[in-house]
Amino acid sequence: MKESDPSLLSLEGTLERNFPGLEILDRDLELSERFRADLVAVERSGRLVLVLLVEAEGDEPVLAALEALSFAEHNAAVLAAHFEEPRLRVDQPPRVLLVAQSFSPSLVARLKPLFGSAVELFEVRCVKSARGENVFLATVGGESQVLAAAGTATEEAFLSRLGPDLESIARHAIDRMARVDEDLLLAVSGTRLTWSFRGAGLARLELVGDRVHGSVAPDHEPRALRSLAQVDFFVEEVLGRYVSSLGMDSGPLELPGMSPELTKNLPELPETSASLDLGEADILTAEELRAFQD
Repeated sequence: MKESDPSLLSLEGTLERNFPGLEILDRDLELSERFRADLVAVERSGRLVLVLLVEAEGDEPVLAALEALSFAEHNAAVLAAHFEEPRLRVDQPPRVLLVAQSFSPSLVARLKPLFGSAVELFEVRCVKSARGENVFLATVGGESQVLAAAGTATEEAFLSRLGPDLESIARHAIDRMARVDEDLLLAVSGTRLTWSFRGAGLARLELVGDRVHGSVAPDHEPRALRSLAQVDFFVEEVLGRYVSSLGMDSGPLELPGMSPELTKNLPELPETSASLDLGEADILTAEELRAFQD
């Protein structure tokens, strides 16, 4: 991309729209004599995010991703001081976002081994209509190519990375999430599981060091899941996000195909035989209200 490219000029706004809670810290971070991160950001959870605009061919994207990962690991302890940002956490691996106009299938295949190291690919999508012009980022490879409602093989690949204790916790989380709604989409990318519903992100489960962390959209603030009870609490939070995504925060909720997992968490509302007509209701005066309170 060139500096005159409108997609570059609006990249910050695009990132904020695609990643709620993301905050830009700086620009043009030198990773080496050859590479730089065009934008440096932090998630609300404190996770470092490096954004690199790359050409979608040749060796440069692969080398740039490796350089970004190496730089972040080597300088983790001093970046918080450099950016004067105490929220940056050294115990979380960075996210490296490679952004291009498009990625060829051969390049995606070469970068695929890095997806488990928090490298993510995004293509720029420009949409124009009478209402205006917007720039979006579309995921490429990784999660976007392995979405499945019940991907047993991909789940097992994730579980195979875990020890017996962590596997038990992760498997319990997967089983509980599967009961929330049969239409949830599960994406598996290296050391991360991501659930979404109708295009909206719900939650992540990822291996960070020697712990399994769960996080709920949109903030994705990670927390270590050390017991089955903590998994249950995590799923309850996801359930709240799921309900909100359906616009069901209040009122009687009764939808076709509603899962038992959701139904049992909904409040029971008293039945009513007739609707309330406020136009015919008696309104108390201020004096009557005070008398009632006394």
